[in-house]
Amino acid sequence: MSLLQHRAFNRLYQQDKMTLGFAIPTARMSKYPIMENQLSLARKIEDHGFAALWLRDVTIQNLNIDDNGQMYDVWIYLTYLAAHTKDIALGTASVVLPLRHPVRVAKEASSIDRLFPERLIMGVASGDRDKDFTALGISMLESGGLFKKNYAFLERLLKEDNPTINSDLGIIDGTDMRMIPKPFSSIPTMVTGFSNQSIEWIAQNGDGWDPVPEDYPTTNSID
Repeated sequence: MSLLQHRAFNRLYQQDKMTLGFAIPTARMSKYPIMENQLSLARKIEDHGFAALWLRDVTIQNLNIDDNGQMYDVWIYLTYLAAHTKDIALGTASVVLPLRHPVRVAKEASSIDRLFPERLIMGVASGDRDKDFTALGISMLESGGLFKKNYAFLERLLKEDNPTINSDLGIIDGTDMRMIPKPFSSIPTMVTGFSNQSIEWIAQNGDGWDPVPEDYPTTNSID
């Protein structure tokens, strides 16, 4: 399926039109994100014709800064919102690939796409929250290289029927192994910011680009 035929992608990207979405939770007025009435707000956002709801991938709250983060796990909360809304696109902004194994990400994304066809827009990033890296024992200095390696693994699992993958991340033998379920459709994968890559790499590998304003006009990149 072409992305131009994908329901959520078309909801976000319309020729000669600007679309708007909301990052949820939409209220941050205390030490923790305020989760009360968020489902009601999500439904109202959908009813008013907004394009998408976006969720962050945050593991650890940083108590040294004014950090409200994201209360619930991104995949669990996205599934909950999908089950209680109808058509609005649901986006991750973004899944931090260096902190998540690509086989698990492929399983989670494919499951959501099967249960709620063509509603997922999967934003991915290399991550910028140092406490998440510290808590999971992963060097933030290696995030660019890990992002590229995990992204390549993930893309093959999502887009090839029976890939054979031999990686230090794991081994998939396509002769007697297969990840299930396969996605209902092609899941749009959007690179957030530069994710420590070059703009040329993003153009060649991503289905789209979610630029971060502070990254303009240039950044150091890893080819």
